[in-house]
Amino acid sequence: IDQMNCTTENVFVCTVEVGEDSEYHNTRLRRQWVCNNKVLCADGSDEWCHEISDTCQVHKHQLCDGHEDCQGGPDESRSICLKLSEKTCQRRLISNINATRELPLPVAWLCDGEVDCLDGMDEDMGEWQICGQWVRKRSAY
Repeated sequence: IDQMNCTTENVFVCTVEVGEDSEYHNTRLRRQWVCNNKVLCADGSDEWCHEISDTCQVHKHQLCDGHEDCQGGPDESRSICLKLSEKTCQRRLISNINATRELPLPVAWLCDGEVDCLDGMDEDMGEWQICGQWVRKRSAY
């Protein structure tokens, strides 16, 4: 994995397994290494991708980020964007459009077993009120 000269733009942050001793290290992957049908991250998160149309596939963190990645913007108008959390975080896919700002998360991503925030707060059961099995509700604060 080429980690040299990665900027803070168009990169994906994840943990990769390195070496014969199977050590895990945090790294930044260049954008072109994400959604390429080759799992590089230990948790497979670099391949959490959605086919929006026949001509557009985006990483889940490009959904609802305020930037149209697909022609016509279907990645910003999908039904998942209708219910966003009040709390925000910096998503693991860092693009030039959101490199310095935090974004709300689709409620469906909260406590779903996939770490979407750099700090992992979307998977912290103490951060979110869980109402019954598979039903989530925004926190009052």
